[in-house]
Amino acid sequence: MIEFHHVTKKYGDEIALDDCSLKVAQGEMLVLLGASGTGKSTFLKLIAFEDRPTSGEVVVGAFRSTTARPAQVQKLRRTLGIIYQDFKLLPDRSVFENVALPLRIAGLGRKDLHQRVEEALEKVELGGQGAKRPRQLSGGQQQRVAVARALVHRPTVLLADEPTGNLDHEVSARIVSVFRTLKASGTAVVLATYDLTLIEKGDRVVRLERGRLKEGA
Repeated sequence: MIEFHHVTKKYGDEIALDDCSLKVAQGEMLVLLGASGTGKSTFLKLIAFEDRPTSGEVVVGAFRSTTARPAQVQKLRRTLGIIYQDFKLLPDRSVFENVALPLRIAGLGRKDLHQRVEEALEKVELGGQGAKRPRQLSGGQQQRVAVARALVHRPTVLLADEPTGNLDHEVSARIVSVFRTLKASGTAVVLATYDLTLIEKGDRVVRLERGRLKEGA
């Protein structure tokens, strides 16, 4: 599903990732551990083709970073669910519309769209909050809106950048349980975090240290 082949990513003279090779299978949850600044966000951006390797290749399904053109990148991203660390919610749209955005892009019909959005909001314990704007919610609630938006179109790959950072332990556990349900349906999940309590939730754990991948916690 996801493959890194000797991937190096540099920003000027700074090496963010250094000769990284890794495979994530369909239906696998990978926990990517690392302190702030160790390259976790860069790793996720390369999977989403938001950035390209300086050398090496990233493969996601049928898409290759070395050959993918803009139209193919857009097609790839429609199969991804992405939870950004800064949420990236649209402040002038309601919670419902923020979550519905991937479905509107996909052209889903009105009835199915409403059902899927309501189901996603219920999964993150925000049922009945659809009419509110993001600014009316707490940071933890905004984070859950971002999770719902990433889940609503049932992605084949879910990328989560610190998805439980603003959530208490009980809510975090329930959100990760939702991720595991997706995983069971065949979604590949990459969960980037510094939270050691999430180690036991994954099928596999890798650490990023100075741009290098190391297996295990």
